[in-house]
Amino acid sequence: FKVQGNRVYDLSFSNDRQRLEQKDKQKLPDYLDPSNEIQQVAEIAFGMPTTLWFDKQAMENNSMNSLIACGQFTTCYNLLKYIYRLKNEKAVYMGLSDDYKIRVDVIENKLLIDYDRFKADPLFLTDLLEKEFLNPDNRV
Repeated sequence: FKVQGNRVYDLSFSNDRQRLEQKDKQKLPDYLDPSNEIQQVAEIAFGMPTTLWFDKQAMENNSMNSLIACGQFTTCYNLLKYIYRLKNEKAVYMGLSDDYKIRVDVIENKLLIDYDRFKADPLFLTDLLEKEFLNPDNRV
């Protein structure tokens, strides 16, 4: 499992059946389940047309931020899923050095914190980055 796709529809309502089948097949933990808020934002991003610009309607619907946030929380989800699968592949995980296992644990803990934040507010990071971009002298 060295390759992981990061598709805009992974956590959308439209992908519930496939995601739940994968969850059962891979015995993924419940903490990886997306919140309703994440799924709403993912559904907006999934419904975006594949164009190279954002029209007035897309800007009014917050589609651009939804698309960016969807990439952020889907990446977080997929990395957590990868780490979970890595740790449960005992032959592989036990072959890692102790230093490497510590690094994996540190990354996992940071991702879990972010994923919990995404579950509560899927746009938290895009909002934070937008504030920093608009106010570079007042970095958060």
